[in-house]
Amino acid sequence: SYGSLTGILDLSQPVSYNGKSWTVTEIGERAFQLENITEVKLPDGMTRIGYKAFYKTASLTTINFPASLNYIENSAFSASGLTGAVAIPGNNT
Repeated sequence: SYGSLTGILDLSQPVSYNGKSWTVTEIGERAFQLENITEVKLPDGMTRIGYKAFYKTASLTTINFPASLNYIENSAFSASGLTGAVAIPGNNT
């Protein structure tokens, strides 16, 4: 249900699911919309953030963008708590 995630969303380490470890390389469409997360830690190797992935995450104030990030889809951070300048390293995003 929406709003069940709070605090820091740490995707920088492999995620375990069904006994296997997965490295996050993409965040899908609307994956974390309406959640109460305050910070997102993304892994090196991350390449894409999907459409409205963090839509209406009003409490989100901090995120790191790895140099490997190639694409941020439309409205990925629309109505989020991110304000001001956000540094995106690399030249391919």
